[in-house]
Amino acid sequence: MLLLAKYKSYIAVYASHGSDWNRILTAIENNELKGLTPIAPELLNGAFTDPNWPMLAVWMKGIHPPVEQKANSKQLTGLNIRSALDPFGDQTYAFSSGRSKLNKDGEDATLGLSPSKHKIWLGHPSCFDDFCSDTLWCLKALEGAKRRDSPIAELARPLSKVTSIGTPTEVALHLEGEMSQWNDEIKDAVSALDRVNLNVDSPHGVVINSASPRKDKVQVSAIRDGCVASTVCLELSYSDATGRVNASLKPVSGDSKISDSLRILIENEDWAIIRYDDGHVVANGRAYMPSYNLKPFTSWNWVDFGKTLGSTQTGTDITREKPTQKGEKGNLVTDLSRTGELGDDSLFSWVHFHWGWERAGHLLCDDGAGEIADFVHLADEDPDGVSLLTLIHIKSSSSSSPGRKISVTQYEEVAGQAVKNLKHASPKSIIDKLKTLSSGALHWVSGTINGAPTLSARKGGKAFADELKRRGDKVRLRVVIVQPRLEKKEYQATLQQSSASITNRVHQLGTLLLETEAACRSVGAEFLVFTSEK
Repeated sequence: MLLLAKYKSYIAVYASHGSDWNRILTAIENNELKGLTPIAPELLNGAFTDPNWPMLAVWMKGIHPPVEQKANSKQLTGLNIRSALDPFGDQTYAFSSGRSKLNKDGEDATLGLSPSKHKIWLGHPSCFDDFCSDTLWCLKALEGAKRRDSPIAELARPLSKVTSIGTPTEVALHLEGEMSQWNDEIKDAVSALDRVNLNVDSPHGVVINSASPRKDKVQVSAIRDGCVASTVCLELSYSDATGRVNASLKPVSGDSKISDSLRILIENEDWAIIRYDDGHVVANGRAYMPSYNLKPFTSWNWVDFGKTLGSTQTGTDITREKPTQKGEKGNLVTDLSRTGELGDDSLFSWVHFHWGWERAGHLLCDDGAGEIADFVHLADEDPDGVSLLTLIHIKSSSSSSPGRKISVTQYEEVAGQAVKNLKHASPKSIIDKLKTLSSGALHWVSGTINGAPTLSARKGGKAFADELKRRGDKVRLRVVIVQPRLEKKEYQATLQQSSASITNRVHQLGTLLLETEAACRSVGAEFLVFTSEK
């Protein structure tokens, strides 16, 4: 059954079956129904929501890459959800639908809306006359309504038109749904992209200025273990009529399996998150502008990774995370036993040098499934008998080029891992976890003899757990992220820019790290980020 109600230039459509409305909307968007346009989401927001009106229920969809410690979507109900939102954590969610409390002819009333679907819902009227009067009231409410980008200012607001044409600065994958629900094609594609980072370098970007739908093209490199495994050309088209961003992908060079996998996940499944200099994000086929926190993140620790490590080590290759087997060609095979070995230039060996040699205490490599962190370091007791316990999380950079751009995506994964593993924030939980660790886990006890660094090595998590247990409760916690993507010079230059389109990327990264810092402080832990001084 279809019911149509017309008031001036507005037409309301009631469809007893959802597919009927979807067919009508598609016909409107394809211009098959001449002279009709869907009511803009901004107008629905303006007519039926107000910052001073309570929101009784909100459904939100994440525009961040899925990580274990952050839901892909949320449904919240309460007296007023505006007051219940997390000002940090919920910035990466977009309003999907909700129920608003409003004033209808002098009385309180509730009304639901799904702006992106051009829908509102009124509940169940007692009779047909009430249905008609409610519908008329809604149509009249649209007259003179002030447009509003989003019903809730703290959430990411959708962009009805993408007017800023430019080359994307970052492309990342976000995998949706449970693995058990994926078909074999998707499972194979995800498997083929194991340890792959996507890198967008500005010299490869090609901007096409064309009429609507407008198009951008950019070359994206798939980086595996610091090497370019494949390159693809990503074309993004923007339609003012639908508000959607459509992606198509063509291989350029390299591993065809990786190119095919990217096409399946980006073009077919729409599983890409694309960031731009002006701060807007494309996710789930639509463009959004998140509400970034302008407070700067300050807990940086700037490091010269090119500096020779001690008298026996080389500089560090920031694109290589873990040691690999000697003589390996093509696909590099991890060999953790080479951590700290002469000539190994991985970030794991850098951590081994700075926490295994330069800092007295116990260093444990806990890399693997269910890890506490990549490394755990227990310092010697200070004069007050308190020991510093450091959880170290490591992620390599996809680029080591000087002047490389700021990347938020490269920090999201390692920050998510750090927050997820805060469940191991107490010495007791770490002790319980390490007792089940393989006896082959790498464990070093370092110190100095006559001013010269020495290293005695033992193996196994039990010895580390026993030492931690001996320290008792006098332990303070620190969480460290090692991600060398950000350069101090580039960061400081961006801070001095007056253009919001440039500084927004700093605000994106700062918001992410401030959120991570707040999570660490909630369990009494300090938080530091080690990145590149030059």
